[in-house]
Amino acid sequence: MKKIVSLILATVMVLSMTVAASAAFVSSPSANAAPTLEEIKEGKTEDLVIEITAYKDRENLDEKGKAAIEDSHNDIKTAAGLVALVPELKAVAEKAKVKVEDLAVSDLFDISVTSGTLEDKITLVLGAETLKNFVALLHDKDGKWEVVEGAKVEGNKLTFSVNSLSPFAIVVNNSDDKDSPATGNPVDYGMIFVIGAVVFGGAAALCIARSKKRVND
Repeated sequence: MKKIVSLILATVMVLSMTVAASAAFVSSPSANAAPTLEEIKEGKTEDLVIEITAYKDRENLDEKGKAAIEDSHNDIKTAAGLVALVPELKAVAEKAKVKVEDLAVSDLFDISVTSGTLEDKITLVLGAETLKNFVALLHDKDGKWEVVEGAKVEGNKLTFSVNSLSPFAIVVNNSDDKDSPATGNPVDYGMIFVIGAVVFGGAAALCIARSKKRVND
């Protein structure tokens, strides 16, 4: 009986983790194209060439860049919540009057310098289709997530200033899109149900078999 209970508890834990992890993203970032660099407004930009790479195109990055954005994706996917990953988001959400449980990542991408050297803070303007209900821009800086202060959105343009480049994530209020169809790799609830049914069915069969054994004995 103890084995049966352990099996059931393990299954419930796995299923709950699957749903919770997927909730961190509006939809799979593998479905998104990279934002476009519209303008570099401030900073030393002479001979500076910047490239933006979508998560789905991470194979185009060098080994270090690919590992970095995959780590970023895993951070978001496995976090207990975005506020658990980036505590400063709580204050940002409160200021925007957004419930922390409604925060979700709509886009994940890498920004890197392919030519020249980034020597000072620069202000970038990006064009993106994933800015609806924008709340914050996150920066995975050397493995530590932080809110990019002063990031703002006008239409489909995102403007922000940074002094280093690496993976970034766009955080939005997902409360208005709960019922909208997801793209990419949404949670497969059908598969979760099937797995759960198989496990519980197996547990029930084991119970019946043990009961018959006791009767025969």
